[in-house]
Amino acid sequence: MKNLPLGIQHFDELIVKDCIYVDKTPLICQLLNQYKAVFLARPRRFGKSLLLSTIAQLFAGKKELFKGLWAEENWNWDRVHPVVHFYMDRTGFVDLGLKKGLMQHLDGIASTYELNLMADTPGLRLQELIEKLYQKHGKRVVVLIDEYDKPMLDVLHKPEEAEENRKILGDFYGILKPIGDKIEFLMLTGISKFSQVSVFSKLNQLEDITLSPKFVTLLGYTQQELEFFFADYLESAHQQLELSKTILLAEIKRWYNGYSWDARNFVYNPVSFMRFIHDQRFSNYWFATGTPEFLVHQLRKHHFFNLENLEISERAFESYNIENLEISMLLLQTGYLTIKEIKPHNIFRLDYPNYEVREALIDHLMAAYGRIPYTTSGPTVFRLREAFYRNELEEAISIVNTLFENIPGTLNRKKVEADYHAMLYLVFRYMGLEAEAEVSGLRGRSDAVLKTPTHVYVIEFKLDQSARVALNYIREKGYAEKHRHDGRPVLLLGINFSRKKKVVDDWAVEEL
Repeated sequence: MKNLPLGIQHFDELIVKDCIYVDKTPLICQLLNQYKAVFLARPRRFGKSLLLSTIAQLFAGKKELFKGLWAEENWNWDRVHPVVHFYMDRTGFVDLGLKKGLMQHLDGIASTYELNLMADTPGLRLQELIEKLYQKHGKRVVVLIDEYDKPMLDVLHKPEEAEENRKILGDFYGILKPIGDKIEFLMLTGISKFSQVSVFSKLNQLEDITLSPKFVTLLGYTQQELEFFFADYLESAHQQLELSKTILLAEIKRWYNGYSWDARNFVYNPVSFMRFIHDQRFSNYWFATGTPEFLVHQLRKHHFFNLENLEISERAFESYNIENLEISMLLLQTGYLTIKEIKPHNIFRLDYPNYEVREALIDHLMAAYGRIPYTTSGPTVFRLREAFYRNELEEAISIVNTLFENIPGTLNRKKVEADYHAMLYLVFRYMGLEAEAEVSGLRGRSDAVLKTPTHVYVIEFKLDQSARVALNYIREKGYAEKHRHDGRPVLLLGINFSRKKKVVDDWAVEEL
């Protein structure tokens, strides 16, 4: 079996080490032949760096690296050009500052071509590098910029620094338009499309292919690619996990598939899938390399917890800026949500891409709302699920108290009530049971409906009132009537929280 390319982002290294390469060269060559300047946004760990590295090797004329791939017989190998491959994560901007980091990185690229740069600003130095390469080789230059937005994304929690970096990058990227006649091909990749960065306003020839139907599978693995290129590893996993091939593929799909940019073609996150194949066990790999603290903070700040079936308009893709972060777009561009449906009038329905992302993000949100370590919230919730499965409500209420004991009761009533409501909704969704928040009834919306194999629970929460008030409210509003003919016993569960005691101080249950 070929090796797995875990942690390898350079095409030449991947080939030399005899690693699996999912052949994307048909789409890559189509891209290079069709456009001169493009932008592509994808979440982290989706193979953007490998894509640019592959393009660099094509323009370097390294035909020997493409043996057996589509490009070997179909790329014009006389199309050789000098390449400026710029890695934003290698600029050292965190320690050096962005301006100095850009200058230093440009000097490093120049030295590989035996050039010296003299300009005293990053933009002018980039211009100098491209012009000198053009003069030296007599050919236009290929410019590849990896993670163009990283200096902004990494400091979003520091608005002033993010704005300063945006201005520096605006000047840096803005220089590319005046020297466009010396550029053979330009590509920028990143996570977000910041509308106020001059690369999008000044480079009017830049084609955004993020949602282009032709290139939605340029990154990530399709089902067909996964089953073809990883056939030997799938056979090994089938034997190791003692699952039938049908069940194995279904579980892999449930855990790691589901990313889409057209709501028709769905792809796997490459890193998560390869980690599964390597370890041969289902686990959360995408979150393992980084906790989304800033994202969770934003969700918590705006009381944003029900992330299923969100809708945004197409205009949202053009209005993303630092000063006014649109949370739905942030979730989409960072990969925590994906496009599941495109409705009439270009309304996009967003949802979690798969089980891996859904469970991990809910886990982190529960920890944020409940002020508890996220490493302990999951096991506690599974205990709660077992209690509901056994219809042991006293134990369930006791477990709920452990989840809520750290929510401060000193906040204003509205805030505390909202935190309780959010936490309980997240708990129910994490449990994997049928659970909904604010479910429509005859005369309003109940707080939650939870279904187990044996019972249906219609639940109402009150703060500093009583369980009887909650039960009366369920009956008065007719919340349980829609479940009367379900076939399972329908239980009305009224729960009252005490801000002073910070516990459930009263609860009651009765059958419909």
